[in-house]
This record gives sequence, C-alpha cells and structure tokens, in this order.
Amino acid sequence: MEDNKSLPFLTREMLDFKHSATFSLIVSSQGSNATSITLRGGTKSGIFSFVHTPNSNGSIATSTFNITDVPIFLSVVDANGTHNLGDVHVRVNLAINGEIVQQLAAGYVATSSAISWPNTNLKDPAPNVGELKIVSITSPSVGDDLGITVPSGQIWRIRAISFQLTTSANAANRKVHLIVSKGAGTYNVCTANTVQTANQAILYTAIPTTPGGDDASDNDIMLPLPNDFILPGGSDLATETENKQSGDAFDSITVYTEIYYNGPVVG
Repeated sequence: MEDNKSLPFLTREMLDFKHSATFSLIVSSQGSNATSITLRGGTKSGIFSFVHTPNSNGSIATSTFNITDVPIFLSVVDANGTHNLGDVHVRVNLAINGEIVQQLAAGYVATSSAISWPNTNLKDPAPNVGELKIVSITSPSVGDDLGITVPSGQIWRIRAISFQLTTSANAANRKVHLIVSKGAGTYNVCTANTVQTANQAILYTAIPTTPGGDDASDNDIMLPLPNDFILPGGSDLATETENKQSGDAFDSITVYTEIYYNGPVVG
C-alpha cells in the first residue's frame, strides 16, 4: 500500500478530517477585459482545467471551482491570447469546507505573463507598468467646470490630460486651475499662467514637467502636472476657473493614464 505521508506534497489522506473535507479554488479578478482566462493544475488524482470570465467595468468577478484534493500545482494563463499587460488582476485562493485557508497566487495575467503556484521566478515583461488607457470624459453642462472621478478599486497614474474651453462673449479673463480632492482634503495641482479671454476656443494640455504658458501659433495653453501624479480610487480631479461665465463650456476631455487595480479581496 502506498504511504501517502511520504509524498512531498499535502494530500487529503494526510488530514485527520479527510472524509469531511471539501476543497475548492476561489478565483477573483478585477480589470477591463472580459475575455476568459484559464486555470489549469493538478492534484494527486489528476489534472483539472477551469475557465474564469472577468468583468469589463473594473468590478470584481468571482468563480468557485471544486477540486478533489489539495492542488499540487496550478497556473492561470491567457489561453486566448487577448489580454494586454495590466488589464486584469487575478487572485487564486484555496478553500477547505468553504473557508479560504491560503492565497496561492496573485498578479496580472496577460498573453506574455501568467501567475503560478508554487511561485516561479518568471517576471513581467514590463514590471511596474499599469494598464495604459485613454479615458474619454463626458463634457459637463455649459457653465460648469469639468470633473473626473477615479473609480473605486483603481489607482491612476496620470500621464496627460487634455480639454478644450470655449468662452462666451462676456468679457472676462478666465484662469484655469486643476484641483484634486478626496474627502475633506483639497489641493491645487497646477494653474495656467495665461488667461483666456472672451470668444476663444483654447485647447489645454497638462503634462508632467511641462512649463506653463501658451503657444500663440497654435492657440494652446500648457499646464504643468506634477511628476508621478498618482490618484487613489475615489479621488476627484476638477477644474476651478476664475471669472468663469455662464456661457463657458468645457469639452473634448481625455485622460491618458496608467490604471492599477487594487486587486480583488475575497474571504
């Protein structure tokens, strides 16, 4: 008879409560790509393969897969080859009798990278880089400043912001500030050092380290963002425009950002 206790990995037979133990893998994901990913692995009794489908809106998706025994090894892979680095974060937990007892693996899954247990020495091809994305923001009502909210569960490293301000015929010198707030805290990020007058359509571009000023040949105004401009989920980024008139309008609002997902927490 085989001595299960001599095996170099844990099995059901080694547990005093082996007859009452049920094993499962709880897979949770958070990201922007809803294409399925594949969980493959093995136990003492055989190989398993499951498919998990993330959500595309940044919310957490969770799947529970029953297995016959404690897993010896497993990997989560992008079998379809459709995920870009940073667009889905995945965690795999081992549960016994429905209770999570260990997190086995966690990280970003993409065509060029997988997560595995036991851990391997594989590295992301572009470490410390989030999902690169251009986010279009809905224009506010005429007369209102623009506002951008970082979704809960995400961290944004903003690389650039652009928007257009079209001013009415009312005479006034408008000056645009970028303001960040989270809860009760508010601070001024940067201020245009050039005013905008009546009947003008000006494109504003905010880029880290860019000196403020205007480009008279192209009717643009530049805003200097801080280096490594990072906003946690729930932060609000907005303009605050001095001498704004009721007929002034913001539009063509885009944010070029790296998105990092905090990662789903289950259990």
